[in-house]
Amino acid sequence: SSGINAEYGNDGDDDGDQKLCLHKINLGSCSNTKAAAKKICEDKNISEEECVITKVKKCFYAPSGKDSGKNFVEVMMPCGDDSGDEGGDEEKCDAGAGLVLCSDCNCCKHEHMCYERVM
Repeated sequence: SSGINAEYGNDGDDDGDQKLCLHKINLGSCSNTKAAAKKICEDKNISEEECVITKVKKCFYAPSGKDSGKNFVEVMMPCGDDSGDEGGDEEKCDAGAGLVLCSDCNCCKHEHMCYERVM
């Protein structure tokens, strides 16, 4: 009986499942309050969804909005900001930091963290 496949298999409604990828967010300088960190996001036009505020000891860090920096966090966020770029993601992986493009998540990770690496 194929009823099992219908119950547990692919019902074609994958649009509701948001794929998550690891995103690196570079952090700015220390703020004394969460409100001050949130204001930094507003001042830099960083959307509320991307305004990841990180608390470390007595500091609240907002994203710096820059592509590099010594302080950063890595968070799981919905993938595909650059949709339609087939194969273009591979160049974004920082090979110097030991990152490779993983096909299981179509994201950059250290090779030993990938389930399947894109060759």
